[in-house]
Amino acid sequence: MNASKLVYFLQRSAVNVYCYIFDLFIHFKPYHFHKKSLLLMRFDALGDFVLFCDAARHYRTIYKDYHLTLLCHPICAKLAADTGYFNEILTFDRKKFMLNPVYRYKSWKLLLSQSYDTVIYTAFSHEFATGALIIAKVKAYEKIGAYSDYAIDHKIWVNISQKWFTRLHSIKGSDVMHELYKNAALVSQIANIEIIPSLPMLNINEVGDSKMDMPDKYYVIFPGARVGIRAWAAANYAKLSEYIYEHTQLVGVICGSTSEKDISDAIISQSKAKIINMCGKTDVPELMSVIKSAKLLVGNETSGVHIAACAGTPSVCILGGGHFNRFVPYPTDLQGNTISIPTPVYEHMPCYGCNWNCIYQISKSTPVPCISAVSVDKVWHAVQKYL
Repeated sequence: MNASKLVYFLQRSAVNVYCYIFDLFIHFKPYHFHKKSLLLMRFDALGDFVLFCDAARHYRTIYKDYHLTLLCHPICAKLAADTGYFNEILTFDRKKFMLNPVYRYKSWKLLLSQSYDTVIYTAFSHEFATGALIIAKVKAYEKIGAYSDYAIDHKIWVNISQKWFTRLHSIKGSDVMHELYKNAALVSQIANIEIIPSLPMLNINEVGDSKMDMPDKYYVIFPGARVGIRAWAAANYAKLSEYIYEHTQLVGVICGSTSEKDISDAIISQSKAKIINMCGKTDVPELMSVIKSAKLLVGNETSGVHIAACAGTPSVCILGGGHFNRFVPYPTDLQGNTISIPTPVYEHMPCYGCNWNCIYQISKSTPVPCISAVSVDKVWHAVQKYL
């Protein structure tokens, strides 16, 4: 175990021990029980949840007579409600649940207020302090999941938590399988039927159906990433925007959350192209509408490219090796409108598949070598076929 992995293991272990001891003092008795009830646990941020929506459709069909409750990240709640698959949606911030004792206590009070027939932990990377401990404490007759790939917590912690499940499924080849296929494989094993994965069918309006004042023709820049090491440099996006504007006169629209303000400001200050900054100015339905009506999206491997795929908008994804094949590239044999699946641009390195535990010494705000190695010219070449 190298130094960075050891530090990560010790930090995760400290949080896990704290949460486990904290939960020993939590006791609430359920006061409500839905007959034929199912709790689906999916804590991911927006991009992963978009990919989960196809599996959610199948869960709704299989458990058609059940009261379906979804436990999800707050940012995904509106999207989840719009699918119509769930009878009840509970919001859950996994980071606050781990690190904020007041939030953890209040969350337990809500989670333990009812019991269920079945609970399904739909993640393939188990997290001890959140999903695993919820499986341990929530009252249910059956507790189902897939064996963890150890991408978050060390196998020591995963092995401790496996005894809390009543049923665990092994997804063969999951280490090189796209998330859409993994989600479908878990549903298939739970229901003992064959599920064919497809691009999620999302209800996305055109920009013209909203009150947003947008250019007639534009493309979207999606420069954010969950962590800085996965983000292509602002200078690269600035140069690319100049190429696009010079050849097409298309306006660039930067989308993302308020946390992307710094990189968005940097792109605009370094570019001579016409660019509008929409970071933090759209909710999720508005963001999806902006992407649907765009001529093209260019961004890192994050929610933007997955929304674009479902919306039918061409996209170019600057891709690193941390989760290569798990989210992007997309499989070419997917059902549905595969014309819009993201075009990946990457520089392959021997260390691909590291789960973003980079072997190189870098700061948390510096792109990893497999991201910084992707040239502007290579991305521009991929963009041109859509322009």
